[in-house]
Amino acid sequence: MTQAKTEWKYKKRKSFESRKQESLDIYHLYPKSVPIILERAPNGKTPTAQKEKYLVPRNLSVTNFILMVKKNMILNHDASIYLLSKGKVLPPSWTMGEVFNEEKDEDGFLYLTYNSYLTFTYSRSHGRNL
Repeated sequence: MTQAKTEWKYKKRKSFESRKQESLDIYHLYPKSVPIILERAPNGKTPTAQKEKYLVPRNLSVTNFILMVKKNMILNHDASIYLLSKGKVLPPSWTMGEVFNEEKDEDGFLYLTYNSYLTFTYSRSHGRNL
């Protein structure tokens, strides 16, 4: 799954210097954490997350970060979300620290997009097997 080129709303609102200074300040206060900017994927139909900025422990798994994000969203029961960085789906077994080390932006933030997909379901009322 890939994404179109993302024009980050956060980058449009703040200058590079401002973002760089903010990430440095965060790093000095919370050296064991990852500063994340999370935005909906272009053309995504997923509800907008309530938060745009996250600060998570470096050892938090991608799977647990997804669960954290989902708590703040209203999704259909058969929908789930996935995260992308630079057009690549994040491996669920990675830690956010590993993702940060590989994918961080030059301003010091990790920029991620999210989108949703429907999970496979079985409906007895329709009598179909998948």
